Amino acid sequence: MKGRMLLLFIVASNWLCAQKLVPYRQNQLWGYADETGKVVIQPKYTRAEFFRADGYANVKKDTLLDLLNKDGQENLTGVYSGIAPFSGGLAAVCRG
Repeated sequence: MKGRMLLLFIVASNWLCAQKLVPYRQNQLWGYADETGKVVIQPKYTRAEFFRADGYANVKKDTLLDLLNKDGQENLTGVYSGIAPFSGGLAAVCRG
């Protein structure tokens, strides 16, 4: 039983680690592609940063920032002009 759990853990870890997304530029817009070059999140951002350890990346649409998860979901609805790095699960944001 322990051997099966260890095997499952190793397979799951490899799968999760393989899901690295990198910023991808097409014309003037940015999205995200996996390491093989397959586009995972379509280019629609004017700026895209690398994903952080917390699983989010800052993206910019025109002049507003948002937090994007690896599923392509925007979490702050693009209302902030600045987002500081997270610390203790919180981040300072700036509007205006």
